[in-house]
Amino acid sequence: MMYIFLLGGLFLGWSFGRNNLSNVFGTAIGTRMVSFRLAAGSAGLFILLGALFSSSETTESMKALADIPTVFGAFLISISIALTILFASRFGIPVSIAQSSVGALVGWNIFFHIKNDWQVLSEMISAWFICPIMAVILAIMGFYCTRFLLKHIPIPLLYRDMWVRFLLILSGIYSSYFLGANNIPAIAGPYLNTNIMSAVWIIFLIGLSIAIGALMADKRVIETVSSGLYPLSPMEALVVVFACGLTLYCFSSKGLEILLLGLGLPTFPLVPIPTSSVLVGSIIGVGLAKGHAGIRWQALGKVFISWFLVPVISGLICNVILAILIHMGASL
Repeated sequence: MMYIFLLGGLFLGWSFGRNNLSNVFGTAIGTRMVSFRLAAGSAGLFILLGALFSSSETTESMKALADIPTVFGAFLISISIALTILFASRFGIPVSIAQSSVGALVGWNIFFHIKNDWQVLSEMISAWFICPIMAVILAIMGFYCTRFLLKHIPIPLLYRDMWVRFLLILSGIYSSYFLGANNIPAIAGPYLNTNIMSAVWIIFLIGLSIAIGALMADKRVIETVSSGLYPLSPMEALVVVFACGLTLYCFSSKGLEILLLGLGLPTFPLVPIPTSSVLVGSIIGVGLAKGHAGIRWQALGKVFISWFLVPVISGLICNVILAILIHMGASL
């Protein structure tokens, strides 16, 4: 019976795949350099691999935020997050699974008067503000490096398109891997303390649901990120995808943290970050490198507003669901 409640996580994984293909392959699809089917299949596979092999650190941060004691409670958290994502997707807004998950977990703690771990929460919120700034910087650097290479290494147009397509696929795979490492714990986290099954099986099943969701991706969201914020050329799309992957890597890699500590440098918090923020930051970086002409600020403002509303909406939905169930006499 309790396995039925795992459907909440699987449904959430499906919603995640449906909405987040745009965050790793949206610009590549929008520039017609990578087919939708190839992008969806590659993203689904490598998101799963990243979750299986590189997600342990971000998983610990999510488990520290809230301890959900029952599988039914984890199910309710998943439903709250999924409803938030579907609500935002309905309006074509790229929405973050990390922010939705944190909002629902904090809402759970508030409802049951559980003390929040403010150290972990502050690390997450600070990372939300740092990651788009870092993505802007990486995209600007990538833009100028790419322009320098093209200027000093002339490549015939036919071969240039071939290489750009190949590198877009590799960059999308790289970004997908670290998207899985960074964000899948936000989906699986509520279930990992319930002992419903091993963590590997939970992540594997959620990964499969993500792959199915990617094949059913919301094309309105892809349109928003590929052309609604800033019109990109194929080469600029490559810079955006690679900057996204590097930013996700920085907030997911234990090896990088050890290296920075050894050099006496500040480290990045290993927490789930909003991939929509990273993507928007990368696109802005390219726009700024070109003199910011053509950035569509109205569409950008719509995405900025979602960063603040999504955690609040997710927490409110969680509280409403819990209040209704408690009123009905349900045992959580």
